[in-house]
Amino acid sequence: MEGSMWGYDLAAGCFTVMSLTDKSHVVVEFGSQFFHLCVIVYSCFVLFASGSTLPDNEVQTLRQISSKLDIRQWNVNPSSCRTGQGLNINYNNGSLSNVTCDCTFNSSTICHVTIIELSLDLHGELPFEFANLTYLSTLNLNRNYLNGTIPRAWASLPLVNLSLLGNLVTGTIPKEIGNIRTLEFLNLQDNKMEGPIPEDLGNLVNLRRALLGGNDYTGRLPDTFGNLKNLTD
Repeated sequence: MEGSMWGYDLAAGCFTVMSLTDKSHVVVEFGSQFFHLCVIVYSCFVLFASGSTLPDNEVQTLRQISSKLDIRQWNVNPSSCRTGQGLNINYNNGSLSNVTCDCTFNSSTICHVTIIELSLDLHGELPFEFANLTYLSTLNLNRNYLNGTIPRAWASLPLVNLSLLGNLVTGTIPKEIGNIRTLEFLNLQDNKMEGPIPEDLGNLVNLRRALLGGNDYTGRLPDTFGNLKNLTD
């Protein structure tokens, strides 16, 4: 309001508007309940803004992964999920580091890592430590130079999307992957994998896409793939 001054009387629970031109007063009573509501809303905002943290075990896990794969771009700390700094980086050449968290746990004070996408020309063995991120639903490590075998421990994760396209992964597909009943998208294309495709993959009843080409598998496709009613590719 032009030419006016506002004031709040805490004891009376009202706002006062004073005109600077005619010295008149207008009292607008909102009551103490309105004031208390404002305090609660503000407190919740401050709590969310300053209190969402990543548990120490997940901080340490990300640091271990960063060390093993020499991800120099990462700078992980308990507030990383809230700020995104030091984890989420996009480059003009198409390289990317994306770590997404869900910060709705424990009244929005706790975050858990749910998505990791890394395409940074990374070298080294596939870290089993990803299995310690127990809320991880998407693991996308496409187009790096990662080698070694797929860790069996990953089968404990609630993965929906597992993608290792265009790496140097060796060995066979672990039969334990068939235990990830949440899995909808599996991409192992263009690696150096071998051996038979395990019949246990037929347990992935939610699987929609399975891209396995560009490897050196032996044998035929298991009959259990007939159980995959949602498979489109």
